[in-house]
Amino acid sequence: MKYILLFVFLSLIIAGCSQDKTQPTPEPQPAPAPQPSKIWGNATPTPQPTPQPEPTPTPTPRPQPDPSAQPIPIINEEWISVFILCPGDYVTVIAEDSFAPIAGAEVIASKDCSNQYTFSTKTNNEGRGVLPELQPGRYCIKAKKIGYLEINKEVILGSGQYSCNIPPTPTPTPQPEPAICRDSDNGTDTRIRGTTTKGEIIRTDTCDGNRILEYYCTDNDLYEISQVCDYGCSDGRCNPESTPTPPPASTCTDSDGGKNYNVKGTVMKGTNEEDRATDVCLTLDPTVLAEFYCDSAGNIRSEEYTCPNSCSDGSCTTGTPTPEPEDICTTNNECGYKKACINGKCESVQCTTSSQCTGCKKCSGYSCVRCGYGPYGCTC
Repeated sequence: MKYILLFVFLSLIIAGCSQDKTQPTPEPQPAPAPQPSKIWGNATPTPQPTPQPEPTPTPTPRPQPDPSAQPIPIINEEWISVFILCPGDYVTVIAEDSFAPIAGAEVIASKDCSNQYTFSTKTNNEGRGVLPELQPGRYCIKAKKIGYLEINKEVILGSGQYSCNIPPTPTPTPQPEPAICRDSDNGTDTRIRGTTTKGEIIRTDTCDGNRILEYYCTDNDLYEISQVCDYGCSDGRCNPESTPTPPPASTCTDSDGGKNYNVKGTVMKGTNEEDRATDVCLTLDPTVLAEFYCDSAGNIRSEEYTCPNSCSDGSCTTGTPTPEPEDICTTNNECGYKKACINGKCESVQCTTSSQCTGCKKCSGYSCVRCGYGPYGCTC
């Protein structure tokens, strides 16, 4: 097809050049009018006009072509077709007859068919270009390339055959505010059990044996660290340095409140069952009561008291006691059982000899004191 069109085009050019070289044809002269002649008699000859020489025709000069205005030969007389369906879609430019894509074609779109808002693109090797700036509306589309017939068309994008399913402009989804990291114990304080949170993440300090897993915040991020507790870990915190607790001071208690001869009482020092004594009537003298009590230093003391009537079950029977005369002495031998000569007077004591003490005890300072135990038993 293309070669046929080229041959016709060249034939027309050659024919035009041949006509330019032909000499102009002279204009025909009018013939002289016929004269009447006699049939009978002598005819008088009619004078003939003197022939005039024919004028030499002047050739008309042929116009010369302007070398600056040479026409561009149309090599391919096909129309360009433009297919543009939706804003932002590919603009496809093809030849109308052969349906072959045209590369390098310039496509210009004018909004409202004016030159105020103009968008343009060039097609690639597949005959495609993109006009992403187009919005629905009226446009004049022009597609051109040297060697093809230019096309101009008016389209209305968004209606009719150029209708588009234009998606609505998406509404931006509000982004949640970034979560803030918070720590109730304000850092890596292993002495306090804390809880650290960030968003939905919640971590509480916990113990793992003698180690603590401590959670804390740094640069708004949640971290964890494992540390050894020197004094052990309990309840999500490191134990403080232990201070030795002094043993409780031994206290002396008397159930009958002191020297109460008419009430049987028991005296006890501390919690040791061996450091206790109960009021008792002496066997050798049924009127004598061994009354135990606590002195001001918290030690157990005893006193032998002679009941005014009699002694029974660790207490004197009811009656008014008769005061005994003061015993004047110089040695313990001058005093009675479990009595010692103190400041020249016989005073009742817990013991004067170790035989008067029970258990692993010995008499020291008129009091029964406990002895220790060795490999062979009591060390008294």
